[in-house]
Parts: sequence; C-alpha cells; structure tokens
Amino acid sequence: MHTKIYVGRYKADFYLPKHRIFIEFAGMMNYPGYKEHQVKKQVIYHRWQIIVLWVTPENLNSEYIINGIKEMIKKQELKQIRMDKAFSG
Repeated sequence: MHTKIYVGRYKADFYLPKHRIFIEFAGMMNYPGYKEHQVKKQVIYHRWQIIVLWVTPENLNSEYIINGIKEMIKKQELKQIRMDKAFSG
C-alpha cells in the first residue's frame, strides 16, 4: 500500500520511510504549468532540507535510482555521525 505523504501542500511521488528519502518523478515537463509546479516543489524540499532523488525520463533506469538512493543513504549516515560527534562533546 502506498501512503500519501505531503510536503507542504505538495504530494510526494514516493517516500522511503526507513531512510527518510523522497523520490520525485518529473516526467511531464512539456505540459503547461508542470515545470512551474516542479520548481515550487524543489523550493519547498530545499527550504525544509528534505532529501530528494529527482527522476526524469532521461535518467529513468534502475541503475540511476539504486545508485542515487545508496548515495543519499551514505550522506545521511555521514551527517548523523557528524551530528553525534558535535553533540557528544
């Protein structure tokens, strides 16, 4: 079952709760108004420091997605280690 997750007023395409990673598919950039909608989503994600993997028709393949998710998990782990060190004194 796919649970709807909202970031502000925007519905996320996919969310990996175990890793707190969002995946957005920007596949209709040629449709009127769609690009502006995606830009607004990007601003919200950036403002709230939310980790997002942006997928487009050009990079829609399993290797890109899997490698992107792995890279994001590594970044999160490193960020957590730095935070733990900063707060441990």
